[in-house]
Amino acid sequence: MGGVKADFRDTSFRHASVRNGNGGVIVVSSDFSLMDATERSVADFTRCTFSEFAADFYGSAVFSSISQLRMFDSHIASAVAETNATALSSGTVFDFGVNSDCRSGCGPGQYGTCEAIDGCFSCDIGVCNAWCVVGVGVGVGVGREGRKEIGSGLGG
Repeated sequence: MGGVKADFRDTSFRHASVRNGNGGVIVVSSDFSLMDATERSVADFTRCTFSEFAADFYGSAVFSSISQLRMFDSHIASAVAETNATALSSGTVFDFGVNSDCRSGCGPGQYGTCEAIDGCFSCDIGVCNAWCVVGVGVGVGVGREGRKEIGSGLGG
């Protein structure tokens, strides 16, 4: 039968909250009986932004339970509109049972400007920087202003 499959592109999620629950913006879940990876729910977010969110429990922005959350070239902004800081607090992206797949949208030979948020990354959308010599593996390093520079993992 299989889980739910969702694909969001170029979408802004703002002013979202949940009281007495998980996942201020997004909840992705699969039935506990669907432990087989081919049967899990999957949610893809490409070039999406998340801002001004809250949840009383786990995952103030995103809660993923035994499901595959994939974020490509997406940005998680501060939960509070008045600040310009990123929501780096623990529990912003909550994974239960399956790790999220989050990366920049940069191609081979480039890296994105990203910040770690729990088991995920928040990236500046559309920002790609020249990497190193072609043929050198993708890695993670600390770049300007202490921000993480994450390669796409697509062969650059």
